[in-house]
Amino acid sequence: MEHFHNKFETSHGGGLATAHQIARARYYWLALFKDAYEHVKACHTCQAAVIHEKKHAMPLQPGIEVRLLSQWGLDFIGMINPPSYTQHKYILTAIDYCTIWSEVQALKLCTTDVVIKFLEENIIKRLRVRQWPCILIYEIF
Repeated sequence: MEHFHNKFETSHGGGLATAHQIARARYYWLALFKDAYEHVKACHTCQAAVIHEKKHAMPLQPGIEVRLLSQWGLDFIGMINPPSYTQHKYILTAIDYCTIWSEVQALKLCTTDVVIKFLEENIIKRLRVRQWPCILIYEIF
């Protein structure tokens, strides 16, 4: 390395720059980069020339607690026209925002009672929820 450093007048800089200068001169061996880094560590001139930049840590951000099945979105699709052959005119979708798991059901009516029944059968009982989550249902009729 000392021979290459002196022969090609490589700058006294970092190991990466030294290895690239030697490679540009069309010399290469398997341990070129490793040897260049070791040489730079041992060379006092290189160590004095290298600017040691202190990288500042980014400020810490508070983490977001995510619990599975803790936040759901409910939405109606419809009125579908023409209705299905079984007279279903609406589709109710429920999506868990954390897992993107969804439940979908075709419905004949769009009422609060239908939504509560859907939640009880497809979410509460199926997932074995022990207590009702806080649910606010708006009637838009």
